Amino acid sequence: MKMKTRKFMKYFYITLLIIILAASIYIRFKNLAERSLWLDEAWVANAITESNLKELITSSFHAPLFFVLTIHLIVSFLPNNELFLRLLPCLFGIGTLIIFYSIIRKHTGKLAALISLLLLSFSYNFVHYSQELKQFSGAMFFTILLVYLCERVIAHNKMGDWIALLLMSIIGIGFDHSTVFIIATVFIVLLISFHQKQYWIKTFGFGSAVFAFFAVFFLFHLRHQIARSLVSAQQYWTSYYPNLNSFSAFIKWLSHSTIKIFDFFSFPYFPVSLIIIIAGLFLFHKRSQRRFVIYILLPIILVLAASFFKRYPYGGSRMMIFVAPLLYISFAKGLDFIINKLERSKLYIPILVLVVFIAVPPVSSFIEIAKNPLRLEEVRPLLDELQGHIELGDQIYVYYGAKEAFKYYYSTRYHRLIDKNNIIWGEKHRDDVNKYGIDLEEILKKNTSIWFLFSHFWESERSYIFDYLDRHGDLEMEISSIGTIAYRFKITSNPSDLQDLNQPYN
Repeated sequence: MKMKTRKFMKYFYITLLIIILAASIYIRFKNLAERSLWLDEAWVANAITESNLKELITSSFHAPLFFVLTIHLIVSFLPNNELFLRLLPCLFGIGTLIIFYSIIRKHTGKLAALISLLLLSFSYNFVHYSQELKQFSGAMFFTILLVYLCERVIAHNKMGDWIALLLMSIIGIGFDHSTVFIIATVFIVLLISFHQKQYWIKTFGFGSAVFAFFAVFFLFHLRHQIARSLVSAQQYWTSYYPNLNSFSAFIKWLSHSTIKIFDFFSFPYFPVSLIIIIAGLFLFHKRSQRRFVIYILLPIILVLAASFFKRYPYGGSRMMIFVAPLLYISFAKGLDFIINKLERSKLYIPILVLVVFIAVPPVSSFIEIAKNPLRLEEVRPLLDELQGHIELGDQIYVYYGAKEAFKYYYSTRYHRLIDKNNIIWGEKHRDDVNKYGIDLEEILKKNTSIWFLFSHFWESERSYIFDYLDRHGDLEMEISSIGTIAYRFKITSNPSDLQDLNQPYN
């Protein structure tokens, strides 16, 4: 009877594992092709599709070089559309889950491993970045892969594992620059794990080779990429840098930023989840697996240190999502301890209640994402409808926030929509919306029928432009989709009638 029960539980566990992995794959592929590229994705897509290889290497700064080159290679052999542009991030997301499970299964029981896999699989932001043309799911993949390979090196000390660790470290740097935090962590773990001279020689050989590659990569590419984006990035991430006005201000910033990490990674029931993670770290330390404490904590400490120099943001954001699987490893360890304690005491109902409570958030997240897949700026369906209404002689004013998406879709699908000469590329006047009036004066002098296309827009700017047009023309048609709007105006005022150009807009 016990044999049959064990066999049943084994098959039941395997069934649940297959269901979770199948659902993870499904939710990451769902809507991969249907959703339009939004601004950030379109930046990358245009760099990939409009540049030759030399230009791509020298001009790419919206995403890491190896990531851009790989996507470029994919769409060189496969169709250039949303599915294949996003395929690599999707595969990175799935690969992360597989490697994560292979690690935690060695250090926890089946139930804790299954629940932790469930939580990570349907973490909202992890699913999101597995469906987006950005490198952040790749950052998670290389984080967990390097930990896995480091564990293999420590366990077997085979030359093949050393070579794999070296190659993946080098490739990882090119795919996401946050990998340097993990490489530094792995190097420290290797140093403290081996106590014989021959192993130290291999460790320093590994470190020297990776450092040499990083130095060359930084000198010839990365420093130029950083220089182009540093000022704007520092302005964008200001709140993610330490508040050093006072000690109390710093503590408040640190606690608030750390709490945001747990929210961004979808850890349930904070601060209970924090207590479980701390318990996991304590257990790793107590059971002579101190290297896992280093794996988990050192990257976070290094990011925090970098944030003091305004070189990397600390807190709940996509830039720190690479540490999510590491924290889930500690969560799994702590959860396994709780489950084992309850099991030894034969408290099966509390175990069931615990499992149900922890499983509710990820299952709810799966249902929500499946029912309401992420849609940000649906430019493609808007252009589908627009091409049925645009007439010969019409012009299109493309708001600056819509430029990149419009450029991508115009070059790949809608080149017959309108003549290039009839496209007006809007300038950015975020500092003073009244400057749009100067631009519009020249446009309106033509007294023609003109479309205004908005996407990724600031409402104050859209409102100013719309009000300006409404005073000098008639709104003939409005087409809208998620995050994007198009207006067709028939201009009726003569240039001499434009009396309000110098009147400031409040």
